[in-house]
Amino acid sequence: MSLYSSMKLSIQMPSRIFLEQEDVVKIVAESTRGSFGILPNRLDCIAYLVPGIFLYELAGKDEFYIAVDCGILVKDGDRVSVSVHNAIGDVPLADLPSVVDEQLRSLDEQEMALRNSISLLQSSMIGSFGRSRS
Repeated sequence: MSLYSSMKLSIQMPSRIFLEQEDVVKIVAESTRGSFGILPNRLDCIAYLVPGIFLYELAGKDEFYIAVDCGILVKDGDRVSVSVHNAIGDVPLADLPSVVDEQLRSLDEQEMALRNSISLLQSSMIGSFGRSRS
């Protein structure tokens, strides 16, 4: 059995790699079964992540916080891979809630605009089908 002193963390989103970090000594995440922690020698595992705050700590005792959307975490040896729909980092912990709210509002506005465009397209298609049958 090999012993690891740290882990390599990778966080991917559908459009890009959000983070690649070495020398991670602790991870705390939220799963469907609640909050859980991962240390370098924890048994390998897979967990379904729910939206929440993802914490990781570096060997120098610096802690970093990332707001994550739902996704999957896989620990395999000294590697931890996380795939999420969306992530927000580089923001102080106290500011994360307001940044997440702002981003959600922006996504809601984009979704409404997309739904309106789809409705207009559907109406146009239905109208053109009706005219072509006449």
